[in-house]
Amino acid sequence: MNFHFQKQKFFIKKIYHDSSKTKVEVFLFGPEIDNETVDFVKSRLPKYGLQNVDLNIKQAFVKDSKNNFSNIGPGIIEDLYKRNEEIIASKEKQIKFLEDKLSHYLENQYPVQDIAKEAKIIFKDILELSIYKSLIMNLTEDKIDTAIIAYARFKNPPKTLERNKFYSWLKERIKAKELKLIVK
Repeated sequence: MNFHFQKQKFFIKKIYHDSSKTKVEVFLFGPEIDNETVDFVKSRLPKYGLQNVDLNIKQAFVKDSKNNFSNIGPGIIEDLYKRNEEIIASKEKQIKFLEDKLSHYLENQYPVQDIAKEAKIIFKDILELSIYKSLIMNLTEDKIDTAIIAYARFKNPPKTLERNKFYSWLKERIKAKELKLIVK
């Protein structure tokens, strides 16, 4: 159910349930809504399947385009405070979740720039290096495993001895138990 009042600001709503009836409190701030309009809104409730709902509209009025906060009861202010606390708590939870995700992501990264510079000193022909963790789906066993994959491109294809030396050095440098190396 939506009722739009152009000059009123909707602050908060409270919903109370008991076995026979539901009570909805709506707090508005802005120019006063007359009793006729409030009665009209209440009369429309059954049309939305809300015949057992007791609607209570509480208003804080603005007079002469100046904010008059004297009509805002402590309940509204308390509700606003609680609502803001809930929003902040939700945002803090979301921030914590994203921090954890970022931390997990960074744990799975390698300092490729530093490793590539070291590799260039030891292996003069290396041109490119990439190292990453990847998910590999084992279709035979129907399970996912993680593999460390490295890609290296050299000016000239390295001979078997040089390739094995690079593989052993990189595996030790990143402290990997296993490494899949692609050399171009």
